[in-house]
Amino acid sequence: MKKASIWWYHPHLHAVSSLGIFDRQGAFHPAPQDLDFSPLEEIFRQRTLQMMLQKGKISRERSELLRSWVHSGFAIHSERRRS
Repeated sequence: MKKASIWWYHPHLHAVSSLGIFDRQGAFHPAPQDLDFSPLEEIFRQRTLQMMLQKGKISRERSELLRSWVHSGFAIHSERRRS
């Protein structure tokens, strides 16, 4: 058995959520088609790196390096599907 490597570590999250809200009468109100998810990506990036830093999974230097990347590797896939 091979020793664990940071290259095998792949933290990620899957979630199913509605792209909109339900009001008190149960009517669904969809989010705008042009909704920008980039602020959520940045929040997820910052909180994930902070959590990994606090748990000692990465160093402060590594956290700063990852924060400096233009293409962070964090993304929200928001394809709209209806059944």
